[in-house]
Formats: sequence, structure tokens, C-alpha cells
Amino acid sequence: MRSGLRHLEVSDPPYEADTVRMLFLDGRDSMAAHAEAQPLEAEPGRQWEYSSNTTVILADLAARALTPSSDPAERRRVVGDYLRSRLFEPLGMKSIVPEYDAAG
Repeated sequence: MRSGLRHLEVSDPPYEADTVRMLFLDGRDSMAAHAEAQPLEAEPGRQWEYSSNTTVILADLAARALTPSSDPAERRRVVGDYLRSRLFEPLGMKSIVPEYDAAG
């Protein structure tokens, strides 16, 4: 949460929030690409700010570490397998459902 990215988590009206734009409007098909395109407002590491954009970028980096594929179906499969075997099952999480954007 110290990425330095310009980010507005909530706003009034709600549709002006970067999070809403990323999840439901212009960033919805590739949330990571949308988040990565945001400009810096501070030097990375200097300023704490809760940022869904930062979390989405980290999730994309994890997916890239698990598979070199850019195929959305393959990314969903590999990430889903990893989450189930390494996180959900060991923790006894039986009803969790990961969600993905169109880019996987």
C-alpha cells in the first residue's frame, strides 16, 4: 500500500472512484493493465494509501509467476489450482470462489 500510484479508493459520486472505474467501467476487461497505467502521485515507498489498484497489480504479478501464458483461460486455471491447493484447502476454505476479469 505504498506503491505511490495515484488512487482514489472511494468518492462521491461513487463512479468517480478509481476502484469503481477499474472494477466496473473502463478497466473492467483488464484491471491490471488499468491499474498499471495510473500515474504516480508520490515516490514509491514514501506514502501509505489503501489501494485496490496495488492489490490487482500484485495479483497479476503472481499470475505471471505461475504461468507465462497470456491466455485468460489458462491463467484462471493455473491461478485457481494454486489458490485451491496452497491456500484454500490447507485453511479449510470450502465455499470461496475466486473471481477474474476478462484477461484472467
